Amino acid sequence: MSLDIMGEAYAISKDLKDVVMVGAVAVMLQTKRARTSFDIDVALATDITHDDLIELGYISIEGKRDSWYSPRNIKVDIYRKDVSDIPVSTIVKTATLLNENTKKEVKVACLEVMIIAKYRSFNSSDRPNDRADLKTIVEKCLKKIDWNRLEKICKNQLEYDEIVKMLTRLKKLG
Repeated sequence: MSLDIMGEAYAISKDLKDVVMVGAVAVMLQTKRARTSFDIDVALATDITHDDLIELGYISIEGKRDSWYSPRNIKVDIYRKDVSDIPVSTIVKTATLLNENTKKEVKVACLEVMIIAKYRSFNSSDRPNDRADLKTIVEKCLKKIDWNRLEKICKNQLEYDEIVKMLTRLKKLG
């Protein structure tokens, strides 16, 4: 993605108000490591309607559920219910506020939500970028992980144990 990620994330946040960046952009913002992406994924905590988005200059992508082009022509996928079975309410409640400077603040999914979402996505499909994102999180942010929060957000103890094992393996591969 050859654009000012923080600038576009900020613009989307300003347009849509209560949103949290998820997906590749969240990983980039949390780890400060660039990676290729073709869209920006957001968890939307407000009741913005289809008509509201059009009024804001967003263009609906035909045949795609809640996929849009921003007024700056960047593809935006909007999640209203959940991301990888993590409720949007949990994503919003645990979000981290990041700022490039005092004028630009963006809510970003916490590391624990990103780890679980990437783990679930990687385990359910062939998405090599999810494994790479998890490796980046381990390399850049391992000491920042709140293990208690991670355990609380996981579906059950087995999922938590599997995630811990996977992160441990990724650290050893480092």
